[in-house]
Amino acid sequence: MPFITPKCRDRINAKGIKSCEEPGDICYVFYRAFVNAWKLEPRWRTVHRLYRDSICDRCRCSFYGLVLEELSGKFETQDIEAAQSLAWQVFFQNFVMPYENSKRDSNGDIQ
Repeated sequence: MPFITPKCRDRINAKGIKSCEEPGDICYVFYRAFVNAWKLEPRWRTVHRLYRDSICDRCRCSFYGLVLEELSGKFETQDIEAAQSLAWQVFFQNFVMPYENSKRDSNGDIQ
């Protein structure tokens, strides 16, 4: 998934998206983008926007389009979509759910 080896991360960070060699590399690229957006504005509105633009409407997502363009011919579109979806799931579990749990604790559970 997105937690590829430091060596692979360094390669992608230095050489860019085109240097992805495995689906896990693509997952890392998307996960890193989600995390960076979250760190800039850690709130539900950010999650909503990321999900709407990245998952619900891939065709209009500029970052997805960039990754698709950079990797077309090297990976099948379905592999890129799968990597993005799996990156989303890991991001949601690691960042969004702890945020939601803290909101539930401070605002009360829904009965």
